[in-house]
Amino acid sequence: MHVRVRRDLPGVVRVCLVGDLDIATGDDCRRALEAELAARPPVLVIDASDLRFMAAAGVRTLVDAWRVGRDLGVMVRIESARPQVAAVLWITGVWDVLCDQPLPIEAARFVAPGRRSARRGSAPLPPNRW
Repeated sequence: MHVRVRRDLPGVVRVCLVGDLDIATGDDCRRALEAELAARPPVLVIDASDLRFMAAAGVRTLVDAWRVGRDLGVMVRIESARPQVAAVLWITGVWDVLCDQPLPIEAARFVAPGRRSARRGSAPLPPNRW
């Protein structure tokens, strides 16, 4: 896994995660996120469009980054998660905390095979477990 950082918009840091986020790569990702959070940008976006796989250790890394951001006054959000990664975030109950968009319909098949959403373009969201 590797991390790319972009600053295309004023006040927004975009951290692009590429590859797999698991126990072997979680510490490197954590250090990269903490380094960006230390500068206290108003918004830190974690771009997960190139994240192919995420294990439980990866979920913890992202939740820890969200907590650090909350404590520092930085809004931390995940965007563009692939269906497999979105499903992991939804199943673990952190989708509503880390993402400000509906669960993609493509991710719903990983969570509830055969179920269709009542809302077009999104899967039914679970109650917030936090």
